[in-house]
Amino acid sequence: MDNPNERRNYRRMTFNQAGADYRLVDFTLMAESRARGSKLLRDVSLGGISFDSDDHLPADSLVQLTLRLGDTLNIGDICGRIVRIRKTDTHKYEIGVRFSWWGKEEDKMKLVNVLKKTSDREIPAQ
Repeated sequence: MDNPNERRNYRRMTFNQAGADYRLVDFTLMAESRARGSKLLRDVSLGGISFDSDDHLPADSLVQLTLRLGDTLNIGDICGRIVRIRKTDTHKYEIGVRFSWWGKEEDKMKLVNVLKKTSDREIPAQ
């Protein structure tokens, strides 16, 4: 990490046409969702994502995610925990999710590969 004030372990990246489908999971209701939605991603890293929501989602809630990166790549069955909720100046909420668990190791490797390819295409800072 170049910035000593940066607390993130992984570099965040943005994608054109990226989104996330999410549903809050409540184990007291036999893992049925309490809320669900489909939102555009602000950014994604190997450690988590952030997205905008019209709804204030409860902090520390468990979410099940499917990521859509570009036109063809879907990465599903990811679980994470909501770690940040910040009200934006557009009367929406920026939601930060830290990944906790991957249903398939192949899905995690898909994200590793797409982040690597995107990072390789970036122009180095001058």
